[in-house]
Amino acid sequence: EPGEVVTAYFQALKNGDTETVKNLITGKLYDKRIDLLEKNAGYSVFLKKFYQGVSVRVVNTVKETEEAYVDVEIESQDGSQNPMTLTLKKDGDANWKISDEIENP
Repeated sequence: EPGEVVTAYFQALKNGDTETVKNLITGKLYDKRIDLLEKNAGYSVFLKKFYQGVSVRVVNTVKETEEAYVDVEIESQDGSQNPMTLTLKKDGDANWKISDEIENP
């Protein structure tokens, strides 16, 4: 389900698990992150530090036939909140993958 994919994605980011991140993204987001994921040897360490102490909560999910939108609230260690909407699409095997992320004002 889309919410489970989003939860797995943020867990992979927290763990610095770039292989899992690559498997959970597609489209525009994949194109935007592929160089970091494949060519930046220190990206895994950066992700672990960046997401340390960060909590992510799925707020709402809207699922359509081929697309889904998952609203999340990301809370940093300092208590600041960053709402975001992730767009998911089904891949060729009918698995949900994150294709875009939009920060909400």
